[in-house]
Amino acid sequence: METSLKKPRPKESEISIELERIGTSPQIKSYQLEENVYLIAFRFRPLENVSGFNIPLKTRKIYYSQALDEEELHEINLEDFDFKEIYLPLPNGLISFSDRDFIVKNDEKIHLAAWIDEENMKLGFLVENSPQQPSFDWEFYYIRGDKEKH
Repeated sequence: METSLKKPRPKESEISIELERIGTSPQIKSYQLEENVYLIAFRFRPLENVSGFNIPLKTRKIYYSQALDEEELHEINLEDFDFKEIYLPLPNGLISFSDRDFIVKNDEKIHLAAWIDEENMKLGFLVENSPQQPSFDWEFYYIRGDKEKH
């Protein structure tokens, strides 16, 4: 009897979030890993000075994990600040874009700060002035659910 220790590859699945493509024509694949947890593979070659994607923010309260306190979620309310945009380093990759939607960037693939455009209510993962390399391969996890559960 032959036993395989490999997990079966998850099947491609549609995700219900809007990804606004910036400066590229990416290949995007998504896989459902478990209930309310998806893997998003974003492969692209920069075509413009700024490339990547934006996600519309659905709330002015953002939850994320700060440096040196990655085990806790911290809240920032965009209404409490005068800035129009901010960058958050996301040491463990976790940030919310609604009360129940979270993105976790895979830091093993790319370490990239999240860009928040308060005026236009967008969360972005963008590279600027990138080299003309063949392609970038980014991975993100999309988690839908209550922040206390995850």
